[in-house]
Amino acid sequence: MVKQGRFAKSSKLKQIKQIRRRMHHPAGRVIQPDQFKEFVLVRYGLTLKKKYHDSDKETMQRFLMELLDVAGTTSPWQLNRIVAETFQNINVRVPYQFYQRVLLNWEPFVQFLNKEIPAVPLKKPSWPFRSTDCRRLNRDRCPPARGEYVAGNG
Repeated sequence: MVKQGRFAKSSKLKQIKQIRRRMHHPAGRVIQPDQFKEFVLVRYGLTLKKKYHDSDKETMQRFLMELLDVAGTTSPWQLNRIVAETFQNINVRVPYQFYQRVLLNWEPFVQFLNKEIPAVPLKKPSWPFRSTDCRRLNRDRCPPARGEYVAGNG
């Protein structure tokens, strides 16, 4: 066999570098702010909804829908204010068992919010809430603070 020269590897290295460059570029999947609610509901259906039991699935989805209506696209999210307003808005329209189901499933629900809301690929982010709000509501059963998310960063 013929001995390869020192330049024989260059085309292979070029191919590898091109593949790596393509992998690191974002695909450009960005949603508009008016699609935020639908996106979060789909993420809920794909992740957390599978872990709940029958009535809990619908209860927590209803609570998430109401929470997203109240939160809107304000920045940053103040979770304690949003939750209080959500409960005031649905006060008369739901039975008392609704509150029991929400409280029983509160911890995984807040973890879902901490994980999924900042990951929403909005064109202009406007969702974030502070982990300290979560701590006040959840009595220190929240994951450790990862810093504050502020609109415009990201």
